[in-house]
Amino acid sequence: MKKREQLEPFSLSFLDVISCGFGAVVMLVLIFNPQTESVEIQEKPFSSSFDLVSKVLALTELKEELLALIQGKASTESTVDMVSESLKASLDRAKTELESSKSEIEKVKQRLSAMSSKVETVKKAALSQGKKEKLDDEVAGIPVDRRYVIFIVDTSGSMQQIWGKVSASMNKILEVHPKVDGFQIMNDNGNYLISGYAKQWIQDTPSMRKRTMDLFSSWGSTSNSNPHDGMRQALQDYRNYQSDLSIYVLGDDFTGGDFDSVLNEVASLNSKNARINGLSFVSPRASTNRFGTLMREVSQANQGAFISLQ
Repeated sequence: MKKREQLEPFSLSFLDVISCGFGAVVMLVLIFNPQTESVEIQEKPFSSSFDLVSKVLALTELKEELLALIQGKASTESTVDMVSESLKASLDRAKTELESSKSEIEKVKQRLSAMSSKVETVKKAALSQGKKEKLDDEVAGIPVDRRYVIFIVDTSGSMQQIWGKVSASMNKILEVHPKVDGFQIMNDNGNYLISGYAKQWIQDTPSMRKRTMDLFSSWGSTSNSNPHDGMRQALQDYRNYQSDLSIYVLGDDFTGGDFDSVLNEVASLNSKNARINGLSFVSPRASTNRFGTLMREVSQANQGAFISLQ
């Protein structure tokens, strides 16, 4: 039997197989590597585009937010300007109204100042208890703003006939002076009702008023119907009180000389402006109106008032 040939491990067939196998591997590598690279090439542009779109959207949103902020700021500035203008206009109106109010207040103050003296007169004319009574027509119009009062009364026979009326008038004059620092009574010749108070003041109290008027109602002193002497005596004895003194001269006749001498002497003695008032009475025995003529001129020249009592 023919003997087989021994096989060699690295024959041509073996090399062929190995070569084929290696070629297959190379082919596989060539086939699959381009696909992988293609996939990678396609994926990268897609991812970049997505990022760009996202960034564009984000920038758009940011732009819109910025625009909204700018518009809001502009709107706020416009609102602030409007409020500022409104406040300025309101302040201007308030300033104008304040100036107008100041002008009105000043006018009111002037009117109140002009009325102050009248108010003080009314206050002093009130009763001591605080009650307000209507002043009698016989004494209305006579200023009652002085703190000292002197009565010069004609005590002649003609006046004694109407002494009740004279006493009533004296009481009314005292009533419109609810409180004074002092008062005095003398006749037209310069004689004092209470000699102990000569050149002094009678204290103004209810009891002293009553006592003085009781004495006055029965006063029997005589005179010659010449108030010139009484006014001279009062202005000399109380010259230091003239600036706050009111003199009331009551009578029905004047038996003195000319009027000019009386007016001139009173003017020279009344250096501090005492107020002199005249009250003229009508009595059955009074034959002339010379008292009224004299006292009208004296009152007018010495800041007083003249009243004729019927």
